[in-house]
Amino acid sequence: IAGLAAVFEDDYFVKGAFEGQIFVLSTTSLGIYLLIIGFLKLFTGFALIQGREWARAVTVILLVLNAIAAIIAINQQPFLSLVYLIFDIVILYAVTVRWQAAKIGMGD
Repeated sequence: IAGLAAVFEDDYFVKGAFEGQIFVLSTTSLGIYLLIIGFLKLFTGFALIQGREWARAVTVILLVLNAIAAIIAINQQPFLSLVYLIFDIVILYAVTVRWQAAKIGMGD
């Protein structure tokens, strides 16, 4: 949702010293990046629900990419970026450490 808002509304991210730029990215390019990551997370989430083992590795990669996007946007939206980082850590914990407990009843 944040990706859609950033693509279609230029004022979605609070403008700081860079005036429409987030480091070297424009808000539109960050929005497109967030959209792509979001769609990939959606499909990987369906695979996780079905208990696919490959989805764990893809989820870890997508979490790292999402954390990078949150760190890039922390200058513009500090609270939302911290919320994204917290969710990334919780999901990473569930996918790696708690996988066997979470896998019970997921397609096996």
